[in-house]
Amino acid sequence: MSSHTTLHHVPREISAQIFSPLSVADLKSLRLVNRQLNALATGPCFARYTTSLTPRALARTEEFMGHQFLGHLPCHLRIVAECTSSHFARRLPGIGDGAATGEAIIQQADPAYDMALEGRVLGRLANILTWGGRMSLTTLELDARFIEGPDAYSAPADSEATDLDRQRLWARASQTYRLTMTALAQCRAPIRDLQIYSNTYGCSVPSYDISVGLPRRLKDGLAQLGHGLKHLSLSYSTRVDHGWERLPIVYGPHHVAVEKRRQRRYWDQIGDEVEWHEMDGVAASEDMAPVDFDMDGSDYDTDDEADGWIQADKGSEIRGRYSDSMPQALCEDNFPGVALFLKQTPNIESLDLHMFQTLEYEAYDGASRLHFYSRVFKAMVDQNLELPRLRRLTLRGVCVNGDDLVAFMRRHPQVESLELHHVILCCRRLYAQLRSWKDVLREVCHPTITGKDNRSLVRVFCTDLCRAPGAGTVPTTSAGHLAENLLGATEHVTQHWIDKGWCDCPRKGTRPILHTREFLQDDFRREDIFDQPERGMRLNTNEWNKESASPTAGQLRAHRERMYGKTYG
Repeated sequence: MSSHTTLHHVPREISAQIFSPLSVADLKSLRLVNRQLNALATGPCFARYTTSLTPRALARTEEFMGHQFLGHLPCHLRIVAECTSSHFARRLPGIGDGAATGEAIIQQADPAYDMALEGRVLGRLANILTWGGRMSLTTLELDARFIEGPDAYSAPADSEATDLDRQRLWARASQTYRLTMTALAQCRAPIRDLQIYSNTYGCSVPSYDISVGLPRRLKDGLAQLGHGLKHLSLSYSTRVDHGWERLPIVYGPHHVAVEKRRQRRYWDQIGDEVEWHEMDGVAASEDMAPVDFDMDGSDYDTDDEADGWIQADKGSEIRGRYSDSMPQALCEDNFPGVALFLKQTPNIESLDLHMFQTLEYEAYDGASRLHFYSRVFKAMVDQNLELPRLRRLTLRGVCVNGDDLVAFMRRHPQVESLELHHVILCCRRLYAQLRSWKDVLREVCHPTITGKDNRSLVRVFCTDLCRAPGAGTVPTTSAGHLAENLLGATEHVTQHWIDKGWCDCPRKGTRPILHTREFLQDDFRREDIFDQPERGMRLNTNEWNKESASPTAGQLRAHRERMYGKTYG
């Protein structure tokens, strides 16, 4: 081959476009072809490094950091919370063939975490986050997965794991979040892009776990770290029952005693059959102050008998979950943490918030209490959160009151792009003015055209918008809980929407439902676009392209459950 055809000088921008779609295995193969491809592919191949918090994984990471030729290449660190699935554990020699069952099998098969010396783990992790003092990491990602075999893994949402497996993984994920954020606050690494389980479907950080650990991390330096963040993706969830025996690893030595006292108090009230709205720390409505949390020191410091039956009990019919009648799921400490976290990140330019639903609907009064979690977003408004550089806001699976979303957008007129994916509208306030998604979208979009508030909004993308479900609600449309129809008052469905899979294919003579849509500024100017479709409007299904991309009802429901959690009732 002549010298002018070889790859001597390829601009970095071009090589990035060539190599970015390739898998790590393909990149490693390219490095073996010749020296030129080895030099070009080495950077993309090692730009992202994955580790966990086991001593063995930390040692491998420290060894890689010191590599003479490769140690300087990573700029994206992925820390994974791992648990061995019980199906795989039972196949391991010497473990699954004995008399041990359940927890005993899992404890033998799980990766070894050195939590007895947590301070040492934090020190090693802090050094890794600074990448040995180079300060070269720009992206930090938290992820979670099940170990299904040697070099075989499965995502939480895709695994056939048991309820016990999932409970263990969620506890490990909360522990990984706690240790990583503590180490990050201590070392103050200049991370610009923070992704907290945002790419992990089926596992998140409970909003309660964010709330209870935040004050200590603020003291450790999280506030200073947050000023450097530009992009934040955070997946939080409703309350999770980690199990009494896992409280130490989830909350750590500094908070576990407080958490155990709270749990003893709650189960004491549950045993006394106290009404949920009279239990400590619970506010029945947004306008009420929560009941004082009464823990009389010695009464709840230690109680071996009570601890025994608490450990044997569970928060709902499904292990690892709380019912929406339990005080743990409804107490006010579930709600302020996300807003407090965001107040430490004033310079972020993009924010992606995702909520995963874990509650089991057991409310005896016939109404789901999932709407309580609209207080997470409400706290962002009530705490006067201001993000002056925010340009892109994405909400996925989040519960909101319409008034709060409008107030947040009014406070952030510089936002250019708003994406709403399966956002759940909660209208529990008697005085709420915005009771439908069309009303909310009108209030969000129209000020951009009128010049009011100097809005910069140019794009609003909506999909699968719905309202808070009732107890035991089963989705009755292919898009979810009575998905909002995004058709304008006099509009007809276009083939373009059908081909994109944005519209339900109706039966002949029924009204179409446009569950996904992108609104641009030209759409904002139309007076009737946010009015409800005419009741008499029908569509002749003979006009539809039968090869459209519209998914089936089952596909849409499966997608929603994978992304946002399953509705139990």
